[in-house]
Amino acid sequence: MIVSTHDTRIVVGASSDLSQILNLPYSEPLDFNYREISGTHYVAAMATELATDSKINRLVGLLEKIELDNELVWQVYKDKPVLWLLPNLDAVELTQWVSILHQRFPHCFTHSQCRFFPHGSASLFFALNAFESMQEQQKSSAVIISLDSLYFTLAELESSNALVNDTQDVGQKPAEAAIITIIEATDSGMNIAGLFLENSSLVQQTQTIQNLFYQATQTNKNAFNQLYLPSFNQIVIDNWLNAYEKLAGHIDEESQINQTTIFTGHIGSVAGLYNFLHLFNRYQQHDLSGISLQLEVSQTLHLGLAIYSWIEKA
Repeated sequence: MIVSTHDTRIVVGASSDLSQILNLPYSEPLDFNYREISGTHYVAAMATELATDSKINRLVGLLEKIELDNELVWQVYKDKPVLWLLPNLDAVELTQWVSILHQRFPHCFTHSQCRFFPHGSASLFFALNAFESMQEQQKSSAVIISLDSLYFTLAELESSNALVNDTQDVGQKPAEAAIITIIEATDSGMNIAGLFLENSSLVQQTQTIQNLFYQATQTNKNAFNQLYLPSFNQIVIDNWLNAYEKLAGHIDEESQINQTTIFTGHIGSVAGLYNFLHLFNRYQQHDLSGISLQLEVSQTLHLGLAIYSWIEKA
């Protein structure tokens, strides 16, 4: 399946400059100087003046920053199924979130094939799989919306000394983000040459990633020119490092590893779509070529891997 994206809106922390965000780290860095109303300072990329009572209310505010509440702006997205990429949620939480999103953004739910994917950063791959099935029904485009916030982890991460701060360079940089984009099946653009989905317990995660890497090498017999790999959590990093040997013979001295969390901060479930758009943007600008691999590991259960190449119109 070959796809393109357009009409993208994005906010990460206090920034909504599409060019800045998608061209990181070669553009102006994001602002990680966040100060709570109480005066507490964090190395984090957070928006200002958002709700602090609940995560879903805060995310509604983020969606308003990409103008999801503006029905005039919505005209470019209307009449398309909406695929929502959400954090890992249980059934009760998902029901609550869907109800609130319906109430606040009713115009986003007019299409009968709107779907929710509460699978963390791996949600993108489950949505791409669904989008591919839509093509069999001649649905050539869909809207993808992804949102997450690590705001409510700040105090806990600070108390456990897990944050980057003035005296500690190693740790997490929490962030929050929302993205909306249109994905369209086309005859040129990003070719999704392989798409693999997995569910796994944390104990079995290394073995599951090994399996994903093995499937990738069976699909692509050449070297991977770039690999987008998770970096938000040391356990996950260790798990894919322990599985990395499965890519032997398919990486070389020119293969580049990209870990976007280093410059966006930890944007949770939005990382999957962000990495996809970051890759698409680089291909489109001819900043890279060849074959790309993207691995996404959610914080619980869900994993996915995709293989991409770029196809240009003659």
